[in-house]
Amino acid sequence: MYAREVDDQPLDFGVGGKLIMNALVMYGRQTQSLWSQFTGSAGVLGEENSDDRFMRKEFVLSVNVGDDAMAFPFRHLNDQPIVNETIGDTDVVAVFDPDGATGYAFARAVNGDILTFEPSEGAARLI
Repeated sequence: MYAREVDDQPLDFGVGGKLIMNALVMYGRQTQSLWSQFTGSAGVLGEENSDDRFMRKEFVLSVNVGDDAMAFPFRHLNDQPIVNETIGDTDVVAVFDPDGATGYAFARAVNGDILTFEPSEGAARLI
């Protein structure tokens, strides 16, 4: 919780009509500025962590293996629902269920062998 006094002056806040990380941005009526609920400070417009590898708020299947990680965008998995990949030193398969809009990841090593997966017609559903 933040105090709404600055230099012993109480400030009035309203809803700014914007979102930052899915949280409402507050509008300071006296200062006519936007305030972040996360930082408790004004001047919150603009991106600090711009990344053009994914669309904003894109759904991804995130797979973490130790200190290594990879993100599989749902829009790609929808077109290619089975992806064989290596993350760090670990072979994994990413699988997408379009009906449930859910992704899963599994290790591909079985008894020392590295398996390669591919879609097949009439295969049993994952779920």
